[in-house]
Amino acid sequence: MGTQEAAVRYGVHPETLRRWIARGLLPATRVGNAWVLEAKDVERLLANPPKPGRPTKATRGSRRQ
Repeated sequence: MGTQEAAVRYGVHPETLRRWIARGLLPATRVGNAWVLEAKDVERLLANPPKPGRPTKATRGSRRQ
């Protein structure tokens, strides 16, 4: 199914699905100009969704000012 169909079926914004694909959280295959998703992959991710917000980036030796 495409991102639009998955968005309607699962109540998730299509852009959220595309972000998850870009971050490598949601497996998808590019076919022409569209992403194709497996229902089981979407359901698996929605069962344990990523935490909202930007990912933290801890670097060695970093400090706050």
